[in-house]
Amino acid sequence: PKASLVACIFAVASTVARGDVTFVERDASASPYLLDSERDGARVIEYRVSTQLSGQRTQYVNSPLPLPERCAASRSCFVVAVETLIDHRDLVHHLDILQPTSAKTCESGRGSRRFSGVARPARPLMWHALPDASWDPQAPCVVIQTHFHNPAGQTPVDRTGVRLHVASRPRPLVQRSITIDLRPLSIPAKQERYFLTATSHLRVDPATRVDKVYVHAHLLAREMYVWLWRDGKKNDLYTEADWSFMHH
Repeated sequence: PKASLVACIFAVASTVARGDVTFVERDASASPYLLDSERDGARVIEYRVSTQLSGQRTQYVNSPLPLPERCAASRSCFVVAVETLIDHRDLVHHLDILQPTSAKTCESGRGSRRFSGVARPARPLMWHALPDASWDPQAPCVVIQTHFHNPAGQTPVDRTGVRLHVASRPRPLVQRSITIDLRPLSIPAKQERYFLTATSHLRVDPATRVDKVYVHAHLLAREMYVWLWRDGKKNDLYTEADWSFMHH
């Protein structure tokens, strides 16, 4: 099938824990993200992950979010929107939705990055596909990875989560993501301005397009630029000459 792409650039180091997950599933008749033709059999699933923060400055929590059995059994669940439900906005820096490849990777809380949401500045956060694209998780779960930035060493229980809007049939295009990873990092000392560059070469269907670009570099970056070369033409996808960790 044709594909719609999301490009991500990131550089992270993590300490991974796991939170306790609760969820509720309900009818999606009122969902603004579903097409009228998709409402039959569609569902909205809301998850909350209860995490006792350890007081560490940087803490990552990976938690599998179980999908209804029919999703893996009959391939009848296609995600068209993800809403982030942030509890402590002063502690949650960002979260990712990961796609496991099997039940085994569901249990381990691992997977490839599919969606990223930034919790700062405080504002509603979500991802939603265009009317011609959807995402098939192809596994009995998805995984939420939450990054807590906690310089004051607070130890509350956080209940950050997500709300998935799930159609029962696919859209014409398949949503996919590609990660360009700048690791290992090796920066010479006493450099006022030093660039790390990664390039990915892709062979894609002519109908493929880039819908969204998400960049992430923790406390390391000072600038960030993303370009796409296609058919010999350079396209500027993202420019930030004054990087802010608080926004990424």
